[in-house]
Amino acid sequence: MIGGFDLKTLNVGVIGCGVWGRNHARVYRQIPFTNLHTISDIDENRVKKIAQLNGSEYTTDVDKLIEDPEIELVSICTPTVTHAEIALKALEAGKHVLVEKPMTDTLAEAKSLIAMAEKKGLKLTVGFVERFNPAVDKALDLVKADTIGDCLLYTSPSPRDLSTSRMPSSA
Repeated sequence: MIGGFDLKTLNVGVIGCGVWGRNHARVYRQIPFTNLHTISDIDENRVKKIAQLNGSEYTTDVDKLIEDPEIELVSICTPTVTHAEIALKALEAGKHVLVEKPMTDTLAEAKSLIAMAEKKGLKLTVGFVERFNPAVDKALDLVKADTIGDCLLYTSPSPRDLSTSRMPSSA
């Protein structure tokens, strides 16, 4: 029971093992009511390593993951140009979908995914996780209060890293 809700274990598949895919796998492994069932990536060495770290199955065949009747939710963490095709297949197969941002390459693709999710009665969401990151909120507060001066460039290899690079004033 979490927050007054009796939650069943949800079997999850993660598609893509880049930075965000590895993060999704780690987080699903830590959530008490999710079971990281299978991870997929085109790079067999990478997906095998990530699957071993997270105690899940793996495949290099995204269609195999999508067609698995045990998987109820998929996280799509692949390059943006692949989001629409993969998400549409997952929705057509009856899976709930979390797709990393940006949702798709075009507005038309996004609208087609929304229509399919509504038609099938499935959940479709976009991963705007940084919107809720306290470190990002704090950084924005500091910039708005002019505590740290003008923020000219922000780069981050990690969602929790607040490294900034300043461009020369002549730039």
